[in-house]
Amino acid sequence: MGYKQPPKEHMWKKGQSGNPNGKPKGALNLTSILKQHLSEDQRAEKLMQAVVKRAHDKSDPLVKEILERVDGKVPQAIDATIDTTVNIVFDESFNEE
Repeated sequence: MGYKQPPKEHMWKKGQSGNPNGKPKGALNLTSILKQHLSEDQRAEKLMQAVVKRAHDKSDPLVKEILERVDGKVPQAIDATIDTTVNIVFDESFNEE
């Protein structure tokens, strides 16, 4: 017992899952389901036409969400330039040998 050493009865048993009722293996997440549905028939083309029309008519966070889930977020450019000036001042004892 002590720091980072719980009593044996509170420790995980070998082979015991920490979340036995968790996500089952092979379960699809929302992005996988969306990509699967879009790959069927002409759904992707119809959805893109609807998305473009809706984005043109009004600004909509739904459009952004769908596109980010399918294609991933667009990386944002970050300006990392630094404009600094360094002044070094030597006293007279520096030149003495």
